[in-house]
Amino acid sequence: MELLATESDFTTSLRKALKEIDLNWESYPGLIIAGSHTPTNIEEKITKIKEARWNKQPFLGICLGFQLMIIEYARTALGKFKANSTEINPETNFPVIIKTNQLRVGMKPTMDLWGNQTMESFWHNYKMNNEYLSQYVDEWKFLQSYDPDLGEYIIDFLLYKSLTDKNIFFGGCQYHAEYQSSKQKPHWILEEFFICIGLIFNKFLFSSVICLRLLSCVSFV
Repeated sequence: MELLATESDFTTSLRKALKEIDLNWESYPGLIIAGSHTPTNIEEKITKIKEARWNKQPFLGICLGFQLMIIEYARTALGKFKANSTEINPETNFPVIIKTNQLRVGMKPTMDLWGNQTMESFWHNYKMNNEYLSQYVDEWKFLQSYDPDLGEYIIDFLLYKSLTDKNIFFGGCQYHAEYQSSKQKPHWILEEFFICIGLIFNKFLFSSVICLRLLSCVSFV
């Protein structure tokens, strides 16, 4: 498994969480792109995401990785070839990622796939532009939550349906799932990611039926 990262990316806690799930996690197929202090090697990362989606490889994007997943789909599937984040290109004609009106940081309530409220750790100043959400809903399951500090709904999670129905996890989250993960209780996103890869570890026994529970994702509006 490739964890595509630079020195400025948030990987210490993520590597720890992955290791707690399975010591051999690096030997499995898949791509993970984590959050970052500063956006670097952006085009390389977007290309890697495109290759993973086209080649039907497991993918997990966290924070910045989540945003780059959105950009990749806009460019290669929606035909918006210059789609970008305003953090990366303030002059982009297709701003699928835009700045929030204030830094979104700390523990915030959101939902898991089955409608249960969870508390997740956020640290981001950019978000998916809700004006483009309607162009994603046919192919993506999504979860969103209302943030009273920002006074708006934020897309927290996206899952690509075309690969999920083939038991391939391809999705991401805006928050840092690794911060809420432990050896005794892996975060549900990391758990689902590994289940869909087909690993057998601890209490989790892979089967296509288990993986398909991802399709029960509810869209909150």
